Amino acid sequence: ILTEIDTLLYQQEWMDYYLMNAEQDDNGNLILDIEIQELPMIGQVIFSGNNAIKDRALQPEQNITQGSFFAPGVLKANKVLLEDYYKSKGYRDASVQITTSNDDVNNKVTVEYVINEGYQYKVSSIAFNGVGNISAKELTKQMDTKERSFFRSGNYIQTQLDNDIEKIINF
Repeated sequence: ILTEIDTLLYQQEWMDYYLMNAEQDDNGNLILDIEIQELPMIGQVIFSGNNAIKDRALQPEQNITQGSFFAPGVLKANKVLLEDYYKSKGYRDASVQITTSNDDVNNKVTVEYVINEGYQYKVSSIAFNGVGNISAKELTKQMDTKERSFFRSGNYIQTQLDNDIEKIINF
């Protein structure tokens, strides 16, 4: 029965750990005393340092929300998710630091993402040197990276440029 209790308790998403004491009373009945420690809840999610990209755009790019259970392992993944999101918007130097503060009385954690956005890089022009029989216009059509214009953001995204280079090589 103890293995079943152990399995059942650790299947709960809110479970941090438990302590169990088993005793037998004078009548031969088993008495279980179980002390359970729940994971803290997310009390607040704060974004600071983000001037160009608003909180409402960043919130869905990470995996915790107010009222969900706090799992520290998720924070590392969220750091990468937010930095990748910034890179997809042309902020190749953006960095995210995460701080947490505990409210032990209410068993809640405040998570703060401290963001250094850096500079937003734009593609102002695309030029090809050393091409013979293929026009620059044909090569540019193969690319997803575009120059900044009235209709295009022209954000510099390294992964997109790497893919464009592969496309041109295979053209």
